[in-house]
Amino acid sequence: HYEGWDFDDTLTFWNNFGIGNETVVQEIYDLIVQEPAHYLKYYVGYIQFEELKEYAMAKYLVRYDDISFHKALLEIGPAPFDIIKEYLDEYYEGATQ
Repeated sequence: HYEGWDFDDTLTFWNNFGIGNETVVQEIYDLIVQEPAHYLKYYVGYIQFEELKEYAMAKYLVRYDDISFHKALLEIGPAPFDIIKEYLDEYYEGATQ
């Protein structure tokens, strides 16, 4: 790992997020050590979802809620994030009519 973490460092990190199951953390640790780039694609996707959520919160203000946001994502279906963003606008516009 780039930061030189050992298992105990990884366990401490995940404990801060409420994940203290050592078996689960060991699996995460092993995956990152064996295939470091594998984890990155999921992290990038997570960041894109967070940015999409922040966009929706800022744009739709009081109309925004987590349930509607996730329902819109499920109804839009799998697509690149920029396309989801376009359809998200249509979803919210349609929801207000």
